[in-house]
Parts: sequence; structure tokens; C-alpha cells
Amino acid sequence: MNVKSYNLKIVALVLLAVLFTVACTLSVIHNLLYAATICAIAIIITTFNLVYHVNSVNRKLTYFFDAIRNEDTTLTFPGNAHNKTINDLHRSLNRINQYIANIRLKNEQNEHFLNELMQSSASGLMAIDEKGYVEQVNQTALKIIGLPNLVHIHLLQQKNEPLFNVIEQLAPGKTQILKLSENSGIRQISVKAAQLHFADRQYRIFSMNDIRTEMEENELDSWQKLISVLTHEMMNSLAPITSLSNTLSRFFIRNGEAITPQNLTTKDIEQTLQGLSVIEERGKGLLHFVDNYRQLTRIPRPTFAEINIDDWFCRIKLLMQPRLDAENIHFSIQRTEQLTSFTGDEKLLSQVLLNLFNNSVDALKQAVERHIILHTSVNPQGNFCIHLTDNGQGITADNLDKIFVPFFTTKEKGSGIGLSLSRQIMLLHRGSITIQSVPERKTTVTLVF
Repeated sequence: MNVKSYNLKIVALVLLAVLFTVACTLSVIHNLLYAATICAIAIIITTFNLVYHVNSVNRKLTYFFDAIRNEDTTLTFPGNAHNKTINDLHRSLNRINQYIANIRLKNEQNEHFLNELMQSSASGLMAIDEKGYVEQVNQTALKIIGLPNLVHIHLLQQKNEPLFNVIEQLAPGKTQILKLSENSGIRQISVKAAQLHFADRQYRIFSMNDIRTEMEENELDSWQKLISVLTHEMMNSLAPITSLSNTLSRFFIRNGEAITPQNLTTKDIEQTLQGLSVIEERGKGLLHFVDNYRQLTRIPRPTFAEINIDDWFCRIKLLMQPRLDAENIHFSIQRTEQLTSFTGDEKLLSQVLLNLFNNSVDALKQAVERHIILHTSVNPQGNFCIHLTDNGQGITADNLDKIFVPFFTTKEKGSGIGLSLSRQIMLLHRGSITIQSVPERKTTVTLVF
């Protein structure tokens, strides 16, 4: 805006009003009533123009801000006014209005994009404000909930009380698995909570996933791997037994008839005894294999109690110390969190930890400097974690997805059930076991509770 021109016009109107006032006064003094009347009218007109001119900017700004408050971006000020100052003002207001319109359009596009992204998500998503009103919910969430729409979270209590209870009680950053009974069967829903602060409002965000299909696929994959290992192990025992039995039978049958004892040679008897010895050995191996399988199906239910972490680690160290000394392995315990205890079955978890220790010791056979570190932490989700790290030969990427399959082993004399047993025990504790490995450098096994 041309401020100088605007100010000059105000000064001119003020001077003109003063001039007419002086003229009116003189006319009254000299009894020139006609002239006084004309001057009075001129004073009124000049004053009106002055007030109108001063308030014109305020009026335009008032219209402008009212339009913004009402989200009306169609207001346009003309640019062909006779006053250059007003034209400059109009152009500035039009530019600001266009800028606001562009921002609004961009926000609407972003909102539309996020809404489409939310609606196309395979996960159920729902945002709830502090008063329990549902700010956003996608169709996947409504399908899981079983409602065509949802305005307030308490409406969910009438339709699906178990899910309502989980949503009400689930802390931010936590995940809970919920089983829902339906006419079509049992659905397993994974519910995860998060918290969002936006301006002066607080929202709880929930993501829901039907994990039944995923679990069924994982279960099928596990069964296929298990059957593959079982078939491999059983064929390794049964194939030579069948072949050897056929070979031994030929010692006693000639030309389709059984031979008499008198026709047996010493060599025939020796070969038969050797063959029976091999059959016995393979049979015992097969029985051992089946017994290991029975161990996988007979894990006792855990008896939960408070476990003092430091005392428990000391007992594990005492049990492992003879083998650690024999293998010349440096062992250390590192505690970085302040927890003193956690809940679990000490006997079952000791079996897990001892199995992991023995695996680490076996992996260090070829290492020059041998180290095993037992350390603890609390992950970002607040879960207590136990880590066992060694600098042994490690596990190749091809074997990482197989090591938890029953009877799979890379050891010459391994049974292949240790890690599978460990995973089942951790599942009974509602926990998990994961392994990260860089071959020939470092392997870390993590137990998450």
C-alpha cells in the first residue's frame, strides 16, 4: 500500500475541514447566513469523507477477516479503484486470500490422501479423543469390530465387550492378542496402542490386525519343515535297515528255498551278526529320535514365581563354570537396568539358558579368543530382555530361519530339539526368543519377557 498517498489525502481532508470551519465562522460573524449555510454543508461533507476514508481500510479488513473466519476464500477485492492506495490494499488482500486458499487446498489434499491411505490399510486403524469420541476409524477396523460405524467408544461395549476392555486398558506402546468367538470360528486379533498429542488435544491410536491367517500360514510352514526333517531322519535310519535286512535274508535263502544250518558258513554267521549289530544300532538311534520328539510334546506347564535375577545368574554361572574353565572361555555378566526380579518358572528358564550356553560353547570351538557375555536390558516397549552373546562361528543366513525347526541341527551329534524346546518354553511365558548372527564375528540370542 502507498502509505504516503493515503496520509496526504487525510491531511488534505483535515485542512479542508478546518478551512470550511473558519469560513463558516466568519460568515456567521458578518451575518452572511447563506454563505454560512454553504460552509456548514461543506464541513459535513468533508467530515463524512474523512471518516469514510479513514474507516474504509478497517471495513475491508473486517470483511477480509470475517471471510477467513468463515473459511470463505472466494472474496475478491476489485483492482480498478480510482485511488492508487486502495488498489494496492486490494492487491495485497487478494494475494493473502489466494495464499490462504492454496494452503487450505493443500491441507484438504493431504487430508484426503491420509484418509484414502487409512481406508486402504490392511490394518484396522482407530483414533479416539480424550472424551472417548472416535475421531477416525477405517473400514477394516469396523469390519473387525462388527459395526457399520462407530461414534463413541462406549458403543463398542455393547457389541464387543472383550475388545472394548482391551482398548480401555491397553497402555501406549503395548500389544495384546485377543481371541474372539464368532459363528465362523475363533479369530485372533492383535491390538496395539499408541498415543498422540495434537495441539491441545490428546488421542489414543489403535491398530488392529486379524492374525489368524498369518498364524495359520506360519503353522503350515512349520509343519512342512517338521515333516521334512522327520522324513529325512527316519529315512536315514529305515533305508539302511531295510537294505541290510534284505541282504541278510539272502544268506538264508537260495534258489527260493531256506538253506539248512549245515550249509551255513562261518563267514555267513559273522556277516549276519555284524548286520544285526548295525540294525540294533540304527534301531536305538531311531528310538532316541522318537524319544526326543516326545520331549517336545511333554513340556510341563510353568509354575510362575518371582525370580531374583542376580541370584539366578549366579546359579547358572556355577553350573556352567566347569565347562567354561575347560574350554578356556572368558565369561562376564553385564547389568544395565535396575530390575531386581521378574516373574517366570526358574526351572524351565534355566533349561533354556543352559541350552543357549552350551550352544555358545560349541560355537567357540574354532575361536582363538573366546568370550561369552550375559547381559540384560529393557526394550522400548518396557519388556525385560536377556541377551547371550558369543564371538563364535555364528549361523549362516540360510540356516537362521531353520534353527527353531525341531530336529534341525548343524552339529554332528546334536539332537536339534534344544532351540525348539527353548522357543516353546518362552511361548509358555508369553515371551519370545530371537537370534541375530554375523558369521565368524558375533551371535546374540535374546529372550524377551
